[in-house]
Amino acid sequence: MKPIRVMIVDDEILAINHLTSLIDWRELGFEVAAQALSANAALEQMETVKPKLIFMDIRMPVLNGLELSRRILSRYEGVKIVLCTSYRDFEYAKTALEIGVAGYWLKHETNKANLTELLIKLKDDFGKEELQERFVFRQHLKGVLAGDEQPGESLKKLERNAKASGNRFLFLYLQSDVPFPVLDYDWQAARLPQPAEWEEICGNAEWRSLTWLECISTSRDKQIAFLSAAACTSERQFHSETYALASFLQNEAGVRGYSVSIMISSSFVQMDALSRRCRELEEKSAYLMLFGRQTIQYAHDFIVPASQLIELWRARSKAIGTLLEEQNEDQLTGKLAECIRAAFVELRPERFHPEGLKLICRAFIRGLEQLRRMKGMPSYEDLFIRKEMDARSWHSVNGIEQWLLQEIDSIQSFSRVSSPYSRKVQQAMSYIHEHYMDELTVELIGESLSVSGDYLRHLFKAEVGRTVTDYVTGFRMEKAKEMLKTSPYKTYEISERVGYRTGQYFSQVFKKWTGLTPQEYAESTGQGK
Repeated sequence: MKPIRVMIVDDEILAINHLTSLIDWRELGFEVAAQALSANAALEQMETVKPKLIFMDIRMPVLNGLELSRRILSRYEGVKIVLCTSYRDFEYAKTALEIGVAGYWLKHETNKANLTELLIKLKDDFGKEELQERFVFRQHLKGVLAGDEQPGESLKKLERNAKASGNRFLFLYLQSDVPFPVLDYDWQAARLPQPAEWEEICGNAEWRSLTWLECISTSRDKQIAFLSAAACTSERQFHSETYALASFLQNEAGVRGYSVSIMISSSFVQMDALSRRCRELEEKSAYLMLFGRQTIQYAHDFIVPASQLIELWRARSKAIGTLLEEQNEDQLTGKLAECIRAAFVELRPERFHPEGLKLICRAFIRGLEQLRRMKGMPSYEDLFIRKEMDARSWHSVNGIEQWLLQEIDSIQSFSRVSSPYSRKVQQAMSYIHEHYMDELTVELIGESLSVSGDYLRHLFKAEVGRTVTDYVTGFRMEKAKEMLKTSPYKTYEISERVGYRTGQYFSQVFKKWTGLTPQEYAESTGQGK
């Protein structure tokens, strides 16, 4: 933490020297940054020194300490003033309290012990005030970025200071490297450092010409860092230093076990642009996957494609689905591989659209699932529930294409003999997947397979390692989590849709299974039920 800057104002140099040498200021977290022998000299230094604490003599020629305090406190927020005097004067003390000074100090009673005690108290006050100010500023900034509020005085003040000094601002959009949702299941999101941890990584100070102002989490795997950039000699220097900081953050995050991609905004001064720039970064961040994991890109390098492009991919996805229907195994295998290669040739950067990629992935997954059923293989949903899905290659367009083609090869080389489950167990799983919203018992499932409930219990436990009841519950909970994240249904409606008669019992089972109530889970994913 940077030391608190102190100014000492007194028309007697011996008094200044005595106060300066009385204690080790730095050891207590303070720095005597300026000395002034007159009120005018103090006023001249305020802008450049920016002290947070001023020790000031009351009796000075031309302008006394009380009047100087009034001027400083009316112009500079957050400054604390301790008035010093050689006289016990009730009127001075009363006036000092009225204008808002932090202390009234008798010079002849000053010693190391009581000065130390005063500074410790003032430091604690500064800390509490700073925490409160940061909290208020952070909440306000979050509201402005979301478009819920207009920039208030704190942001407008930053804008005025930037215009006066030639500084500007920028965003770093920090995105955890999570797999692209080739399969729309509840993949556990990779983590980002907490905003306070980023600040600690930056050293809580200026980094070259850049100053870390604040960091806001916009979702569980995305954050926006708000920075100030000092006036640079050239645009080239600005780009060089922002990229160097992004690279530094990325490397430090990697040391701590995080994988992060970063998008750098253009510089700006107007605070009215905050919400618009945030939306722009949110939209463009989806294109980071064109470069794979741990990439650093500038937002101005991206041009969001025309809105009609998504309609083209929607039509393409529908055509792929129609083409793959009603094919035998050999025909489907060949057509699927052909369609995958053709589609990904078209997914070049100028035609890439993240929603378009998601649509055609859904079409290809349906084709792969059809092949898996023909082979008697477990579905991707089964693999996900058993935590046997490997999504490590889903961080880039090329990686997704290779995974899809490799899946075709894996399915082709699969034989029923190598299936991990017997046909009866696979049929039981399929029945559960189709009827999970109904009232299910082991006997009912066994009856549909022409086997007894006891036989199915024994067979299922031996092969899957879980009871039929646990498997049903796990499948229902995954479906419930999907609905809590993406659907408008209320909790009681979701409980009915996943096979529970009462919302209360569903909530109990959900919390036991996930550790969260349905409401807590919905809120953790940015939804509200």
